[in-house]
This record gives sequence, structure tokens and C-alpha cells, in this order.
Amino acid sequence: MNLKTVKKDTGFVLRIGQVMVAFCLAAALAGCQTTHGQTAGQYLDDASTTTAVKSKLVGDKMVNLTRVEVETINGTVHLMGIVENPDQKLRAGRLAAQVEGVKHVDNDLQTERQ
Repeated sequence: MNLKTVKKDTGFVLRIGQVMVAFCLAAALAGCQTTHGQTAGQYLDDASTTTAVKSKLVGDKMVNLTRVEVETINGTVHLMGIVENPDQKLRAGRLAAQVEGVKHVDNDLQTERQ
């Protein structure tokens, strides 16, 4: 084996290494998608929005909205659960819409039978 052969083999190995690094990087970036097609950043934004909406609902002094479940996907807030009356349902939707980052509110709250 001479010096020319060693240089040629080394170049080939380096190219293989570069291809493998590129493949691993592409696979890792593809893995950053959530089941809703979100990036990690979008997922964190939605989690932050969900937390802010929950805090706003729990902190409301006029009505008890502690039984409301909140989920956010791509800025759309989904409200689920049971409230006492239609006024509470409306209030929960309005409070959620006031939170920064909320693009739309799907208010699927149910009212208790009275």
C-alpha cells in the first residue's frame, strides 16, 4: 500500500462520513415533528398557550372554571368539560380568546342539566 492509495481511501472514508452525518441530521430533524405535524417550537408555543389559558380560567373570580380541560394545537384552543350554565361556557370562551397566542377557540364545553 503506497501513500497515493492511503490518500484515496481516506477521501472515500471522509465522503462516506459526510453522507452519514447528513443522513443522521435529516433523520433527527424529521423526528422533531409531533403527531400534529408541529415542530418542537410550535409544540412549546402551544403548551405555553394552554398553560396561560388554564391560568386565566382558574384565576377568574366570577365563575368556577376549574373543571375545564384545555388543549392547544397550532394556536387553536379546544375547551372541553362541564360548566354549570351557558353563561359560564360563553365566559370561558371569551377568556380563552383574550390570551396571547390564541388564534381561534373551539368551545366544546357542555352545561350541566338543571
